[in-house]
Amino acid sequence: MKVTEIARSLPSEAKDSFRWRFATPSLIYSIPLLKGQPFGSPVAVGEKFHSSLERFWSGQHVEPWFYGACLGVMAGVEELGVDIATIRTEVAIRSNKTWGVIDFIGSSGDRSIVGEVKTTCGKFLRAPSPDEVCQASLYGALQGSEAPLLVFFRVCFRSSRVAVYLSDECKEYIDRAKEILAA
Repeated sequence: MKVTEIARSLPSEAKDSFRWRFATPSLIYSIPLLKGQPFGSPVAVGEKFHSSLERFWSGQHVEPWFYGACLGVMAGVEELGVDIATIRTEVAIRSNKTWGVIDFIGSSGDRSIVGEVKTTCGKFLRAPSPDEVCQASLYGALQGSEAPLLVFFRVCFRSSRVAVYLSDECKEYIDRAKEILAA
């Protein structure tokens, strides 16, 4: 079963264990954007941005609409001390019956990092939802890390900001994800 489907299908009482405990972002960056915002449905904008971010990290040309947002995500990654050489994007991960694609993984010292990037065309920088925390936790558990740093980037085109939500206290999320995978 796909990781995103598992996260969405959990009953609400199970999702409560993945509620993000930190309401405010750890970091916020103002990003230079062209006037206006990218056009298209929110899903299409998100897919285009993910593609642009992957090209940005590999040193390729990025559409002008997304260049500032890519810089904001990169600034957050650098401030977290992630070794840029360890970053891998769009990483397919699979176990016996579960699979998915992690937005990016990397390491900072001896700690692995699981990163999820979410875009919004709304005007608010929302904290990660329980579904998103569950999804990243499942990826961390599938990756085999005991306690990776879970990092969520929220790119808000309307307000020209990138927020970074992170926590060093992710072990309970990973443990809960392992329980779900074992069931």
